[in-house]
Amino acid sequence: MLKKTIALLLIIGGAYAGYVYGYNTGFDSGVDLITKGPTAKLTEKKPAEPAPDLENMRRAITGSWQSVADKKLVRVYSESSEVVDSYANKKISAGVFVLLSSASVKEDSLPFVPEKGRIYISVSASSEKQDTATSTDLITYFKIDSITPTDLKLSTVGKTDTKVINFKRI
Repeated sequence: MLKKTIALLLIIGGAYAGYVYGYNTGFDSGVDLITKGPTAKLTEKKPAEPAPDLENMRRAITGSWQSVADKKLVRVYSESSEVVDSYANKKISAGVFVLLSSASVKEDSLPFVPEKGRIYISVSASSEKQDTATSTDLITYFKIDSITPTDLKLSTVGKTDTKVINFKRI
């Protein structure tokens, strides 16, 4: 009789421990028993996608880049987050750049929806007009489509007309 009582208490205790564990983990087994039924196969959850490495991208993009389409256009990204555009060896704009990803910003703070795993560049620059003493502040967003030690491909985002710009490192 004592053995049966102990066995019953162990069963009840085990069921209670299982319930508490399930309650604390949200009863999440990775299986949707409501729509797939009890014969559903157990599947592993996919780990969250790691955030892009913005620091490595900063090191990769730092340097001088010449436009493939117009060799007179050169863009320089510095380690101090400065960006300078020159045309025919004359400075036409200067400002700062910030590298962004969907993990580093709130989605509603941008004029576009960032893709997961992609890195973007926000360029805040002042464009100097040659004929007047005024300057115009503007922010442009680019998606980094690809980068190698010698090539950089950017696409404008947040605008209706997407432009692709290819650069070669100089």
